[in-house]
Amino acid sequence: MKKLLLTVLLLMAGYSLLLAQKDVSGKVTDKKDGAPIAGVSVTVKGTALVVQTNAQGEFTLTGIAGNST
Repeated sequence: MKKLLLTVLLLMAGYSLLLAQKDVSGKVTDKKDGAPIAGVSVTVKGTALVVQTNAQGEFTLTGIAGNST
């Protein structure tokens, strides 16, 4: 019984971590004229996760923790 309870608790904890993650997308533009900027590195502070903007200045970060910067 204890093993079953522990297994259920671990599964619930893992599931809650998956739910806490999200995808973040955006577009990097020039402040002066609003033109998209390609090749900009976008990072999640404190992690090794880095992506670059595409030709339209767009990026998507996946699996980000809910409290990330």
